[in-house]
Amino acid sequence: MKQITVGTYKMGYEKIELVIREGLGGEFYFLPGDINYPRIKIGADQDDFWRIIDVLIHELSEFASARLGCRYNPEDTVGKDHHAYTFIMSNAMIADFICRAWSDIEKAWKLWKIVK
Repeated sequence: MKQITVGTYKMGYEKIELVIREGLGGEFYFLPGDINYPRIKIGADQDDFWRIIDVLIHELSEFASARLGCRYNPEDTVGKDHHAYTFIMSNAMIADFICRAWSDIEKAWKLWKIVK
């Protein structure tokens, strides 16, 4: 899978590697295996940059919610399906990450569009 590492940025007391990849959507990994800190991957096949930031905000919010114990599942089901989560928190924790990463992810996305 084609991907570009955008950089590594702090969020709270930890650092997170940011990667753009083929496709849409996004995901995060607490310990991806090849590095000893978390990674967020964002699908770069978008026509509008705001959609990249939208996915990044979602992934950062979900990551922070899980890390801080603010991800609440109202059902006691064996499957623990992700659609049932309710997130209870403020997004203030992710602002520093987004401010530091903004210009780098915009440059990486523009390069992605050229190379594609």
